[in-house]
Amino acid sequence: MLVLRLTRTGKAHEPHYRIVVQEKRSKLTGKAVDQIGHYHPATTKELVIDAEKAKLWLSRGAQASDTVTNLLVRAGVLGEDKKVHNFFTPVVPEVVEEAPIAEEPTEEVAPEEAPAEETVVEVASEEVAAAAEAEVVAEEAAEQVTEELPAKEA
Repeated sequence: MLVLRLTRTGKAHEPHYRIVVQEKRSKLTGKAVDQIGHYHPATTKELVIDAEKAKLWLSRGAQASDTVTNLLVRAGVLGEDKKVHNFFTPVVPEVVEEAPIAEEPTEEVAPEEAPAEETVVEVASEEVAAAAEAEVVAEEAAEQVTEELPAKEA
């Protein structure tokens, strides 16, 4: 896929750009298929574009970068409606506030279902009690071991 992009030339702090047609995957400093103009933003804001070449490459399916699109609009090659606005600022997705969901009235629990839930609670409490017993036994064993150690040393 071909793309119209800027390649930087010039000295440090004096940028000059060539508007070139390149393969999209090639490096910015790589070989260009065609040069259609140049742009000197630092000094005179000079912009020179060969309009016929630009239209030719766009008609062949080349895609212009955002900056080159805006330069083509400025040169009069493309219409004003093609101008890219705010392409440097990230687009923040809008947060859509959802309407609060009305709480549905809770149905009363039938007497047959209530004991089943209580049994689950009883089983859970039995497991907690067994775990607590195991902790107590472990603590007692640890106390016995600590009591025996000083007796052996003496």
